[in-house]
Amino acid sequence: MIYRTQQRSILKSEYLDTFKEIINERQESFLKDLDRFGLTFVRIFQYESNVFIYAESLEELNNFEWPTQFSDFFHTWPTGFGTQTSRVMLDIFHDAEPQLTQIWRKGKDLVTSVGSIIFLKPEKYSSYVFYHFQLQEEGLRKFNMSYIIGSEGVCLFSYQEQPALLDPLYPRGILETDNSPENWDDVMDEHFQRWEDTPTVRAAWREMKLIMSFENPGK
Repeated sequence: MIYRTQQRSILKSEYLDTFKEIINERQESFLKDLDRFGLTFVRIFQYESNVFIYAESLEELNNFEWPTQFSDFFHTWPTGFGTQTSRVMLDIFHDAEPQLTQIWRKGKDLVTSVGSIIFLKPEKYSSYVFYHFQLQEEGLRKFNMSYIIGSEGVCLFSYQEQPALLDPLYPRGILETDNSPENWDDVMDEHFQRWEDTPTVRAAWREMKLIMSFENPGK
């Protein structure tokens, strides 16, 4: 069984331009840390101060915390268990579930991993979740089995792999309706904050820099 998680962390301002180099310098020990976490597939992306982790594991991963060697580079969030450098993002949309398919990663040795970011208008959060739950559970418009959207507040992180593959065995969801709007892009546009550098332009997902990859398929 394969589990997926998405995590968000916030870099301190003094490390915005050097974090990729820091990871590269400490890569050998960091990869050992990821292996100890039981992770089999990891992609790390950065957009300005935002660092996102997409990870897969063979056992459910309740939370990922940056190893001690990285903890000083991030702001922390207070939680009921103390402060943390990473927050789990809520899964608000996925186009397939690896637990329900037998073709996950088969025939996908060469993939391009794409991580993208966008921000919701706060008052549109529940509407966005509703539309995506409906789209997911109607199950009529499958387009990429790897596609997943996570939210941490109004911050959204989408992950996908190209070329896109469909899972022919993935069952339809719990809804028997066909109510997802045909003008999907127009409806979604109402939900997104404009980017500060393009305030008059229609908002769009922004692809992020991939700063680290890790795979351990034999785990």
